[in-house]
Amino acid sequence: MTPSPAYVLGVLDTLVKAGEVSPAYAAGVADVLVKEAAAASSSWYNPFDTQAENIQQQWNAYADRNPGSYNFATGQSTIDPEEAARVMDKARVFTYGFGDKASANMAHWWNNTKRFLNNPFSGGSNEGWLGKTMSPEESSRLREYEYNKIRLKQLQEAGGANVPAALQAALQDKMVRDAKYVYRDQQNYMSPEELKARFGEDENDAAAQFRTPEGTAAMRGGSYKPKYDTQSAKPPAPSINNNPLAHMYGNKDRNKLFTRSFRNGLGMY
Repeated sequence: MTPSPAYVLGVLDTLVKAGEVSPAYAAGVADVLVKEAAAASSSWYNPFDTQAENIQQQWNAYADRNPGSYNFATGQSTIDPEEAARVMDKARVFTYGFGDKASANMAHWWNNTKRFLNNPFSGGSNEGWLGKTMSPEESSRLREYEYNKIRLKQLQEAGGANVPAALQAALQDKMVRDAKYVYRDQQNYMSPEELKARFGEDENDAAAQFRTPEGTAAMRGGSYKPKYDTQSAKPPAPSINNNPLAHMYGNKDRNKLFTRSFRNGLGMY
């Protein structure tokens, strides 16, 4: 059992009084213990707080540990996408999403077991009598994809406006990247019907479910520069449907639609 900081401080006080330890050494040890205790306290999950409060506390703890994570010159947060996921993981009790995590872990374990059984003498092959199995990297990415669903649920429960926008943007950056990678991986193992049922029409559909209005706005506003989800940072393409004249008679697009050459060219009539 590890002694508590209070116990160690008491021992140090006794040793200093006995002349066994110098006051300067004791002060140095005490300073380290106090900082460690503060860090532990700031990163403790409080079950009585709301989802948003726990996320905010973890975000504050991250910012305290990484004072350079915000660039005052550019107004950008430089949090790493993987670190954003760790902030979210620390902000929830370990039983949160337990069933989903257990299912993802079991699928990962079974895939690794099947790969080994396919050809145990080669250390595990992707091809064998059990069919084609995912590589360790592909299986890990699929498991992380399932973990991202838990993190997205956290954000949704907390309410987008109650979570730091830069944190949402960094997490979205990671989740979008993971979704696209997994879709590409699973094209080797799933039928088109299975892919569509699980991920959508394509990799962009798979990624879209992890985009949030707040995360996208943070990217477009410049408070977070994405490494992977660069598509979200671009302003939406203008559409003629947003033009207030689009549905008025005489609009150039309307005129084009009803010309004989346009109709005949498309075989519409």
